[in-house]
Amino acid sequence: MRISLLILLSQITFAFNLTPLSQSIVIGKNSETVIYQVENKNKEAMAIEISLADRDMGTDGKEKRPEVKDGKFLLYPTQLILKPGQKRGIKVKWLGGDIKKENAFRIIVEQLPIDFKKDKSSGIKLLLKYLGALYVTKTEFSPSISTKVTSVDGDMVKIQISNAGTKHQVLKNLKLIFGNDKNSLSFKGKDLKGIDGENILAGKKRNFSFKAIGVNKGMGVKAIYE
Repeated sequence: MRISLLILLSQITFAFNLTPLSQSIVIGKNSETVIYQVENKNKEAMAIEISLADRDMGTDGKEKRPEVKDGKFLLYPTQLILKPGQKRGIKVKWLGGDIKKENAFRIIVEQLPIDFKKDKSSGIKLLLKYLGALYVTKTEFSPSISTKVTSVDGDMVKIQISNAGTKHQVLKNLKLIFGNDKNSLSFKGKDLKGIDGENILAGKKRNFSFKAIGVNKGMGVKAIYE
């Protein structure tokens, strides 16, 4: 089984890199433009398609990605062919004017099922798709995070984390403190698997659950993060 798996992995063709995976267009700076870079890591040419989508996140963390309305961005190119080892820039320019809070989008970069090889009998081709993050923001925008306990059922605690601010916040190295200064419980790291590192977009709420002993619904809760 292990030998078969190694053979299978050796036959898979890994496609390309997208860098960086997250960027922000700041209104009034750098011509309101960012550049992503895509690099062909293969020994064969490949076709790439690029598009943009709005990023709407529900309380469960699932995303809806409706098509961006015409006139918001200049995106160039939208399709390209990369030679082996070639790097190309993808230009994204904001055309949508002023905003009242940070807008979140996805840049979608995916390999097209076009085979440029003359010999098409070798290996398994894995078509990759990147979902990069793109924000349109202002320097004065900032997040405003609040957390509350919504229910406790035995050792299962449900919380809601809200961002009433104007900028997204990634909950990096999250620590949750329940109670008060005299009597408190804190949780971090593995205790908060599935919560630590999550992204709360501007104006959005996220619901989470985790196991914890000693927490009750009446407790206050504070979120600390980097």
